[in-house]
Amino acid sequence: MTNSSISDQEPQPTAIVMPKVAKCMICQSQIELTDESYPESQACYLSASTYGQSPSSSGEHPDADVALEVSQVASRNLFDIICNSKGPFQTPMCKGCTDSALSEMDIRLKELDKEYSEYSAALAELEHTRDARSRENTSARCRLEALKQEEADLIAQVERLDMEDRSLTEQMNKMSAALKSVNDKEEEAFRKLRNLHRQLLDREEEEQSLNTQLAYIDSQLAELVKMNVLNFAFHIWINGKIGTINGFRLGRLPDVQVEWHEINAALGQAALLLHVMNKRMGVKLDGYEIVPLGAHSCIRHYERDGKVEELPLYGTGGFKLFGQTKLDRGLVAFLECFCLLSTFLSDKFQITLPHEMNNTKEFNGLERWTNAMKCLLINLKWAISVVALQPVTKEDLDAMANNRRVV
Repeated sequence: MTNSSISDQEPQPTAIVMPKVAKCMICQSQIELTDESYPESQACYLSASTYGQSPSSSGEHPDADVALEVSQVASRNLFDIICNSKGPFQTPMCKGCTDSALSEMDIRLKELDKEYSEYSAALAELEHTRDARSRENTSARCRLEALKQEEADLIAQVERLDMEDRSLTEQMNKMSAALKSVNDKEEEAFRKLRNLHRQLLDREEEEQSLNTQLAYIDSQLAELVKMNVLNFAFHIWINGKIGTINGFRLGRLPDVQVEWHEINAALGQAALLLHVMNKRMGVKLDGYEIVPLGAHSCIRHYERDGKVEELPLYGTGGFKLFGQTKLDRGLVAFLECFCLLSTFLSDKFQITLPHEMNNTKEFNGLERWTNAMKCLLINLKWAISVVALQPVTKEDLDAMANNRRVV
């Protein structure tokens, strides 16, 4: 049937066709779909009018504010869905949501363009950097090969130096051992030198000490030579009418009582003095020997028949100073020995003692005996002054030192 035939026919009553409606995917508002928006059209055309309202109507949807806010959020979700879709995407949307989605897509497109430009610049820079790095790698590989060759040369040089070092170390060890031996010998030599030097210093110090002692001894000897040693060792004096020797009284008076031990000590000192002077002058006593023993001194008489008789120079007690036969004989022998010394001095030095002596035994009075002992001591002091003038020789000193009985 053609169109003209249809128009000639009598108009028939038309059925009311309900419009096709759907909900906006974004704001969920109802929208009217046109024929073009039907699925057969294979396109998505959205009408701006909602169901029951004209697009030009000034009235607004009751929930327009809420729908706008929802559409802004949903448009972004829709944008993500569209971007992630692998084919054409069909969905009903109202005009407002479509505009919002397009605006968001424009903004995102600009961002993508800018990001593309940045990525392109970055890619170009990376390619440039890659080329530069490739050139650097090539240069680095060349340098690496050169360094490897240099390393090999250095390793060979190190090995050669190690061999030289071992050889030098061995030589150094040998030289160190030789040096240690030389140092030990040198130290030993220095030690001996120090010991010898110390010994030399000790000897020099000892020599100086001995020289000092010798000088002191020489000075003391010179003083002793000048000194009257016998006069100093045997001090003879007169105490009233009684003579004394070293403080011991030799004699007794009626009004002055002297004990026997003091008289015996005085006789012992006189015997020692006579013995020393005879030794000093070298006087030989024919048949006599003076034995100085302190308060028990005696004189030994050697008889021609070989007998030896000891004549005491000490008393055994009693009130009488004389009348004791042995003491009297001892005093007579003492006088004979002193007469030998007196004769020797008189012959050699032409001197005469102040009191004449003889060996008589006239001791028949206390005062006469005491006076005779005083004169004997005076003669001994006179003999001391003559003997002391003679120089003392080394032989005299040795003889006096060896004779323990000589003071």
